[in-house]
Amino acid sequence: RYEIQRGDQPVFSVSEENPWAKVADSLVREIPVISLLSGYVFHPRYLVTAAGGDVLRLSKQPAFLESVFHVDRLETPLDPDDEKLLLIGMVTTVLLERSRG
Repeated sequence: RYEIQRGDQPVFSVSEENPWAKVADSLVREIPVISLLSGYVFHPRYLVTAAGGDVLRLSKQPAFLESVFHVDRLETPLDPDDEKLLLIGMVTTVLLERSRG
């Protein structure tokens, strides 16, 4: 779970939609040969929420030896300052999640 802040105030919250996908992915990665295929099977999704509702969905796409993420903007309206803040927050989230596996 991550928080995107403006100053000292949290503005957006990033959390996994299905935490069990990450647990299953971690368990499968421990099996030597099968761990190579875990990138095709488990696809964690993260939901970005604000006070007005859900804003973005970040999804890991199927990939063999790399992590590819896709960002979908949901219907909640955003002002330009929030879009810039979310762009920085999503890039940071992707980098942190890619390093975790």
